[in-house]
Amino acid sequence: MTDDIPTDFDGLDCKKYEKLVAGLIAGKLKHADNDYKVTHDEKNFEYEFHTKQIDVLVEDSDGTTTLIECKFQKDRIEQDVLASFGFYLDHSEADKGVLVAKNGFQTGAKKIAKGMGVRLLVLESIQGYEKELPIDEISISLQYPEFRHRIVVDNPQTDSWSRLRDIPKVRADQVLIRSSEGTALRKTVREWADEQAREFGPGERDLDGQTVRVDGELRELLLIKSGRNPNSPIESTHWIDLADHVDLRISDALSDGVQYGTFDEARESLSLVEME
Repeated sequence: MTDDIPTDFDGLDCKKYEKLVAGLIAGKLKHADNDYKVTHDEKNFEYEFHTKQIDVLVEDSDGTTTLIECKFQKDRIEQDVLASFGFYLDHSEADKGVLVAKNGFQTGAKKIAKGMGVRLLVLESIQGYEKELPIDEISISLQYPEFRHRIVVDNPQTDSWSRLRDIPKVRADQVLIRSSEGTALRKTVREWADEQAREFGPGERDLDGQTVRVDGELRELLLIKSGRNPNSPIESTHWIDLADHVDLRISDALSDGVQYGTFDEARESLSLVEME
């Protein structure tokens, strides 16, 4: 672990860095195929005595609430920071706490975290970005669609089915929906599903043999099930969604620096939110 990573973002001050990473974490959680609500930059999280700003607030369908805070000061996080974070956990309805730092945690902070069950993560690097990415010009608030869709197609190779999102290089907002004979209907699968959801409401769509073309092969759409996105859309003048283009390499400060290849691996291994 080094004190000067990730190098290409070192020009950002601590507050901008915190906002950037909080936005990326919120974006990746919102993109996950799970039934929970994610709020980025919650301004009025209620605790016993007042309200507090929270970087990322995650609420599961079973009522579990997780607070995620990013602290990117240049030195290791001190125990006072953990004590303050623990205070808000103790005096609110939150169930879990996660603190993300850039340069690690002091021994006293780790002891407090272990005693309170707070997860401590260290951001090792941000990967996958372009070196000339104009960070200062990008809105960190992310914009999300009105509906989420579960899209399933047949898989002739295995005589079973696959989720469209699991097929490499195939995206619902890019691939055209086609008739059973393969005629393009001039709409992407997402556009068609959005129109159906707006007209008929959330739920399972009636399909009539529609297909998509994957690697030159027609594959029948077996299921399109739509639901409203539980994450309220945030207006932004930018459509650049960094969460799609970068990944966060995370290590666990309380497990001898155990590293995870991707943020998704860390999320599942550490149970940052309850997984289905």
